[in-house]
Amino acid sequence: MDTQKLKDKILQLAIQGKLVEQDPSDEPASELLKKIEAEKKKLYKEGKIRKPKKIPTIKDGEKPFKIPESWEWVRLGEIISIKSGDFLPRKNMIDNGEFPVYGGNGINGYYNRYNIKEKQIIIGRVGYYCGNVHLTKKKSWITDNAFITYFDDKNIYKDFLVWLLRKTNLRQSNNATAQPVISGRKIYPIKVPMPPLNEQKRIVKKIDELFKLIDNLDSDKEKLLETIEITRNKVLQDAIQGKLVDQDPNDEPVSELLIKIEAERKKLYKDGKIRKPKKLPPIKDEEKPFDIPESWEWVRLGKIIDLISGRDLPIAQCNNEKEGIPYIMGASNINNGNLSIERWIEEPKTIAEKRDIIITVKGTVGKIHYLDEFESVNLSRQVVGIKQIGYDYNYYLFNFLKGYMNQLKKVSQGVIPGISRDDILNVLYPLPPINEQKRIVGKLDNVFSLFDILENYFDN
Repeated sequence: MDTQKLKDKILQLAIQGKLVEQDPSDEPASELLKKIEAEKKKLYKEGKIRKPKKIPTIKDGEKPFKIPESWEWVRLGEIISIKSGDFLPRKNMIDNGEFPVYGGNGINGYYNRYNIKEKQIIIGRVGYYCGNVHLTKKKSWITDNAFITYFDDKNIYKDFLVWLLRKTNLRQSNNATAQPVISGRKIYPIKVPMPPLNEQKRIVKKIDELFKLIDNLDSDKEKLLETIEITRNKVLQDAIQGKLVDQDPNDEPVSELLIKIEAERKKLYKDGKIRKPKKLPPIKDEEKPFDIPESWEWVRLGKIIDLISGRDLPIAQCNNEKEGIPYIMGASNINNGNLSIERWIEEPKTIAEKRDIIITVKGTVGKIHYLDEFESVNLSRQVVGIKQIGYDYNYYLFNFLKGYMNQLKKVSQGVIPGISRDDILNVLYPLPPINEQKRIVGKLDNVFSLFDILENYFDN
């Protein structure tokens, strides 16, 4: 859920007169504008403001959208005037000053004097924050990086004017190639819709209600998504500790599975299909992070897998015409459970096959993918392939490694991040019987699919 877009939509409805109902008993905006004009003339006569400049009327063809009959289109110069704040060098600001200092980006320091007594609407005057609108606190200092906005607060509701100005593009007349800057000459001609005073107040009340609801939804969404992620990790942890499904005494014990794996490994080595198995360090009791069922066994990952290291190939050997097999070059090819393929190779060197697991081990490390889109892919040196020996059910191992990635990422930290072959081969792996692996994965799929539905619902 994009809450900022939702808020923008609410503000758009507000300035079009579609957020609250019109009340026929409200004094129309045309009368309100007469009072504002009369007040301007009075202030000019008393010498308190400059003579108001004549502002061109708004023709029907200039009005960007339709508004209710009780509203009026006005130019900003008819309802506000602006004056620059006062220069204050940053070196003069005081960290523990009593009064906030405002520029175009809001509060940017503190000072022991103030140049406004009441809350004021200010507008960023120059630079990146040009056109930003803020409502200040009482007793503040406004720098010359912002304009102070003056208006008839008996006929214009201050909080409504804040939202109106924020929704109005005050930088619309800027030259995109120059330093952004606004002035009265630039913003006074801008057209804005003006509702009756009472409707202004109803609009602000409705905006406040809806924004509060959205903020609460946003907060609740973040809390729920965080809870889902924590629960997902807890379910995965239960799975690899043998707590997710019941053990079945009829399952072939892991000890038998390991005998078959070892026999298959020796045969593959004899046939020249894998490297000579590396001697792995024995597993000490103090290394075991948790207890597992009696039918399981702790093994080093290198005892049950063949690890395929990739090799970089010259770009000249690659093509983008889908000739040959896909070339997995690195993390850019693995995104949210999908492979995006840019290059293909007709003479592959290092191959991972369908149902193998691939992991990025250099650069952006720890991206992991279960290969089921292609019969085979070629791997660069940024990537390794993991193939289980003796059986091809890799999905339990894939789920284990997804949960283990953060630990592998920790060992990879350095000047040049990287996960070594030994980092993977020496991983402690709680190995269940094959049939139990399948029951665990079935349960994980059911639970995780529910989590995915919830996450997609709140994201969209």
